[in-house]
Amino acid sequence: MNRVSLPAAFLAASVASAAGAADLPLAEPADMYARICNIFGGGFYYIPNTDTCLDIGGYVRAESHYVDGDVLTLRGVDPADFNNWTSRARGNIQVEARTASDLGLITTYLEFQLSVGPADTGVDYSASDMELSAAYISLANDFGTFTAGHTGSFFDFYGSDDYGTRVDIDDNTTEQTLFAVTVNGPSGLRGTLSIEDPASSGRRLGGADDHEGQELPDVVGNIRAEGDWGAAQVMGVLRRNHDDDGDGTGFAVGAGLQLKLPINNIVFSTQAGYADGALGYITTDPGALGDFGGPSADETNQAWNVRAGFLAPLTERLSAWLDGSFTHARDDANDDSYDFWAFVLGAAYAPNAALSMGPELAYNNIDGDDAGEDGDLWGVMWRVESAF
Repeated sequence: MNRVSLPAAFLAASVASAAGAADLPLAEPADMYARICNIFGGGFYYIPNTDTCLDIGGYVRAESHYVDGDVLTLRGVDPADFNNWTSRARGNIQVEARTASDLGLITTYLEFQLSVGPADTGVDYSASDMELSAAYISLANDFGTFTAGHTGSFFDFYGSDDYGTRVDIDDNTTEQTLFAVTVNGPSGLRGTLSIEDPASSGRRLGGADDHEGQELPDVVGNIRAEGDWGAAQVMGVLRRNHDDDGDGTGFAVGAGLQLKLPINNIVFSTQAGYADGALGYITTDPGALGDFGGPSADETNQAWNVRAGFLAPLTERLSAWLDGSFTHARDDANDDSYDFWAFVLGAAYAPNAALSMGPELAYNNIDGDDAGEDGDLWGVMWRVESAF
């Protein structure tokens, strides 16, 4: 129901019944309007009879894509079964509640969405089940922040500026279910220790050998600095890989940098990482090597990745971005490896604050050791989005 419809209906009902209620005692007028919560800026309203402020938003997005190239190599799909042209429609809802308490600011955040398409195979594609993008609770005060729930991994710093959809750079950033403690330091410095569940995000990658049951969570740590100049982060993760033929240890390390350039408010962002037995933290593994080659989990595969992007607000209503990535991965025996390149160029025109639209052009290239492992893929997308 629209916020103004309830007071309007109340007023109409009151006028219609005024004659019959003339002799009745007058009650105190009810506050039928939601009170604006100015503590956290615009968009928040008090939940009636509470001190909790609520903000509800989201977006609707429609896309059209065309993809072609070596789909058998890069998608594992026979060209006859591949859907070159697809569309996608998505509805997204975001709910955020904030409550000031004696312990600090309590934030409860929920984001979910439904989509139709795209699909590389199948005669038809249907609507997906409801996807839980985020659901977490945080408690923040002067000392730091405690976070619990499904949210962005504290290993991640920069993923990409583009929408990607069907053809993207090698962006592995994702949400995981985690329990984390962040401690604030001087001059915008802070550190985080996080216990994270890689099975909640698909960051346990299978290849020649697969993971068995999960015995322990991943342990993630980072040190982050922020200021008017931008942000920087160093991070690492340690994990236990379980396999019936023998367990092993995996790890990944990385660093990220974001700079606000003095030229037309352009933002430059980059992240680089190295992984041994935990490839899912730095790459989507387009060559499908997996975290370990087997037969035991201590025969780990290695990879390194770097990705970077420029986000440029060209005018008040027009913006553009350019993202790129390079990944090199090899197996434990060093007899199978691949290089993966990717680029995405996009732009958006926003006639107002709610509506935006624009194209993206994307290119992928993979170069493997053996015949039949090389290929190129390209795609073009048109997107229209309205946020509320």
